[in-house]
Amino acid sequence: MSFGQWISLNSGTTEQLRGVFFTNADTGTVVGANGIILRTEDGGENWSQVISGTTNRLYSIQFTSDQIGYIVGESSLVLKTTDGGNNWTDISIGISTLFDLFFISNDTGYIVGDKGALFKTLDGGQNWIDLSLGYKGLFSVFFNTADSGCVVGWGESKTILKTIDGGVTFSNQDTTSISFYQSLYFTSPDTGYICSSAPNGAIFRTTNGGISWSRVFSNSLYGFYAIKFPSPRVGYAVGHSDKAVILQTNNSGSTWSGLFFDDQQRLYDCFFINEDTGYAVGTNGIIMKKIDEVVGTKNLLLDSLLNIYPNPTSDFIIIELAESIKIGAIITLSTLSGQIIFQERRLDNWKLNISEIPAGAYLLKVESNNTTASKLVLKL
Repeated sequence: MSFGQWISLNSGTTEQLRGVFFTNADTGTVVGANGIILRTEDGGENWSQVISGTTNRLYSIQFTSDQIGYIVGESSLVLKTTDGGNNWTDISIGISTLFDLFFISNDTGYIVGDKGALFKTLDGGQNWIDLSLGYKGLFSVFFNTADSGCVVGWGESKTILKTIDGGVTFSNQDTTSISFYQSLYFTSPDTGYICSSAPNGAIFRTTNGGISWSRVFSNSLYGFYAIKFPSPRVGYAVGHSDKAVILQTNNSGSTWSGLFFDDQQRLYDCFFINEDTGYAVGTNGIIMKKIDEVVGTKNLLLDSLLNIYPNPTSDFIIIELAESIKIGAIITLSTLSGQIIFQERRLDNWKLNISEIPAGAYLLKVESNNTTASKLVLKL
C-alpha cells in the first residue's frame, strides 16, 4: 500500500485546528480554536489569517461553491461567506455548540451539535427548521441523496440515525455498540463509513445505505475524529494513538494500514482533492499535506543513483549523482505548486545554496535518459 509522502506545512499558528476544506487544488480554508480562519491560494505553501469576528472555537467548514461557504462552532455559531471566504457573516441560530454541517446545495443544508441539536435550512441560513432529537450530542451529518442521510453521535442511546424523508423522521440504526461516533462519509448512495473515538478506535461500513453497519477495523489504542474517501476504493481516517495517526485503505475499507507522527498529538480533520493530494489538521497548528511521488521501476533505479543531504537543511544541500546518470541530467528545484526555483543541467556533484528561499517543502527533480524522479527537500 502506497501512502505517498505527508509533509508538515507552516500554518503560522499554534492554535488547535479542527476543520479543513478546499474548493480547488490551490484554494483552501482551515478553521479552529479562538475563531481562527486560515486561507491559502497556493496549495498550502502560504497561509493568511482571515477575520472571523469571534473568539469561539470553530469546528467544521464546508463550501458549496467557489464563493459560498459555511462554518459552525461553539455558542451556536454559524458563519457564512458569499465571496469565497474573504469575509464572513454571523447567521447564528442561538442554541448549543455546533459540531458539523452538510449542505446539499448552496441553500439546503443541515447542522448538528450538542444536546441533540439538529437543524435544517432551505434558504441558505436565513431561516432554520428545528429537527432536534433527544440525544446527548450529534457529531456528524452526511446526506447520500437529496432526501436520504445519516447523523451520528453519542449518548446512553446508541446513535446512528437515518432519514429517507429529508429529516422529517429519523430511525436509529445502531444495534451493535455504544460508541462516540465522530465522523460519517458516503462514497455512494449505498456505501458509507463511520469512525469512532471511544471506547475503541473503530471504523464501520454500510453497503445498504445506512440500514445496517459492520465493523471493519477496531483498535483500543486508537481514536478517530474524521474519515474521508477521495474515491470509492481509497479512504483515510485521522486521529491519535500515543501520537497522531493516519489510516489508509485501498480496498473500500476491507483492510487498513497506518502512519504515525511523533511530533503531533491529534489530527482532527482531513480533506482530499484527489487520491494523490490531501490535507490533515490538528493540535498545535499542524497542517499536513499528502503529496504523491509517482515512482515506477525506472524511477526506483534512478532514485538509487541520486543522493541528497543534509535534509532537512537551512542553507545548502549536497547533490550527488552516479556516473551513469551525470551526462544529460537536468536538476529542477520547485515549489509544491510547480513554481521553478532553480533549473540547470549538471555533469558533476555540487552544493546548492537554498539559504535565500523561504522555509517550507520543495521538490528536487532529476530528469535523465527519459526517466524522472523527485525527492522532497525540507528547508528549515
